Amino acid sequence: MARNSTLAIVLGVAAISLGATAHAQRRPRADRLAQARPAVIQDAGAAAAATATISSVDVVVMAGSHGAGGIARELRAYPQLARPPFSAFSQIDLVSQRQLALTEATPATLPIPNNGTIRVAVGASRGRRSSVIVTITLGGRTHQSQYSVVPGDPFFLVHSTGVDSALIVRFVPR
Repeated sequence: MARNSTLAIVLGVAAISLGATAHAQRRPRADRLAQARPAVIQDAGAAAAATATISSVDVVVMAGSHGAGGIARELRAYPQLARPPFSAFSQIDLVSQRQLALTEATPATLPIPNNGTIRVAVGASRGRRSSVIVTITLGGRTHQSQYSVVPGDPFFLVHSTGVDSALIVRFVPR
């Protein structure tokens, strides 16, 4: 008997719930659209305001090797250098540090050791993200990488310069 009354209560609650759901779904379409429209307009405005624009990039050029020097004092503020793949180098030295101005029409170029260059260009923006194209020329060879970045977030490039050495570059788009 108790089992039957529990089942009746559960079925009654389910019927009431279904009735409330059916009533909510019977609202006129115009009502539902009117309630949703302001949120859509606000979201579009927020997306336009959040469009990423990069006007400069901070570039830190480092040399990684298997020496005994550890991470240079100036670079210890970058926790990424203590983790893989950078932790494979027992010595990381600061080579140069610069801020480059960028526009979509004009890429910026920075000289690096061994007669090389790093060229940074800004591509299209999509929402909070922008495209950054990095071209590195070293030893007569050119390599290009494209990154989708959020302004203020650092990203790294590692380029081998020998059997036991590499060029490590940290970029922070602004």
